[in-house]
Amino acid sequence: MNIHDYLFYVDLDKWQEFLTNYEKFGFKREGGYAYPDYVYKKVADNKVIRINISEPCVNMWDNDDKNGQREIWLWTDRKFGTGHKETVLKYIQDLVDAGYVKTA
Repeated sequence: MNIHDYLFYVDLDKWQEFLTNYEKFGFKREGGYAYPDYVYKKVADNKVIRINISEPCVNMWDNDDKNGQREIWLWTDRKFGTGHKETVLKYIQDLVDAGYVKTA
């Protein structure tokens, strides 16, 4: 599975721990009929951090996970998302401090 340099990911070694503890960081599970399934947290006016939690769906041709499991994205009220590290970092500092996300 491809890992993109421009995105932050929840550390694979801490993934199961994150799934049991995400509520402690203010995340809620979307639930319902969303696919891929994700957890989210409101971080600013009309901004939400989303982390996809569905099982990976890896494309055999390009090796990309089309469900984006563990990817961290910042979404706005306009339904526009970015995963650019410089933009997302200030909103996930609590996850970095807890060791769930590596910045280097």
